[in-house]
Amino acid sequence: MPPDPKHLRKKLDDLRSQLDRLGYGPGGSQPASIISGEELRQALGKRRPKRPAPPQPAKAPLAPLVLGRLPAAAGKSKPTPAKAAVVQLEDALAGEETERAEGKFYRVATPAREVEGAADLAERFADLLHEPGSPLRRELRRRLPEVTEYALEHLVFMDIETTGLSCSPLFLIGIMVWTGDDFEVRQFLARHYGEERAVVAEFLEEQGRHPLLVTFNGKTFDYPYIRSRATVSGLRFADVPAHLDLLHVSRRFWRRRLPNCKLQTLERHLCQRVREGDIPGAEIPDAYHAYVRTGNAYQIVDILKHNLLDLVTLADLMTHFPDED
Repeated sequence: MPPDPKHLRKKLDDLRSQLDRLGYGPGGSQPASIISGEELRQALGKRRPKRPAPPQPAKAPLAPLVLGRLPAAAGKSKPTPAKAAVVQLEDALAGEETERAEGKFYRVATPAREVEGAADLAERFADLLHEPGSPLRRELRRRLPEVTEYALEHLVFMDIETTGLSCSPLFLIGIMVWTGDDFEVRQFLARHYGEERAVVAEFLEEQGRHPLLVTFNGKTFDYPYIRSRATVSGLRFADVPAHLDLLHVSRRFWRRRLPNCKLQTLERHLCQRVREGDIPGAEIPDAYHAYVRTGNAYQIVDILKHNLLDLVTLADLMTHFPDED
């Protein structure tokens, strides 16, 4: 439809009236030749003049990574000094290189009595296991009815540390077993990714000697993880005959009494042990990757201590089962 001439004429008259008021029309004080498009748009209210942008602060340069570490979340861990001396694994941990057909790994053994707060753990645990009506034996019968004999040498406590979730390699398997007069924590460490196969093989051999496995969330995470890594490594895997997962036991006993059933919450409230300077679990994969890249073992000590305390806490929790049906 063509435009309405009357409507166009009215728009033109309105425009001339506005120019006259501004002094740009016939007889006005401003010469029409100097009007600009910008001034015309301002006069008609079509656009306001742009304000100058405020000055932007200069960007600070990114801080360089220290000793090849991956950046960690703020406030979680203390950065390593740029010129810190490299800590050698053998100097930091009293262990030994172990070789088997599947390869080499680093082995560390620690008696439980040397762990703060666990000097009498073996004695307390042994007394409860041998007492027919103890809460510990009652819960074993409830959870593992297929087990007919409970002996200290049958037990193996297990906890792992991995380089991430899903199918990432694991690098540390810690176990705790009975040696005759005390528990001993044995930790199998892969010093690089290629030693994972030997670490898994060592655990599978130890597991074959101990028919009763004790873990915390091991049925969901640790044990299936080891099974998948054994498959990747081409190792034969046989399921353990009996598996006690203390996460499920803890939820039954303490989920309504404690803030949550995380292992360190249980440790703090029941075992009366608070960890000082413990490395957060979320930081462990990055710390291990940094060790592989740099050879600096300063955080490997923290990781093995974290793993050791997890294992000791498993046995300690079993001595705190409540006396109830």
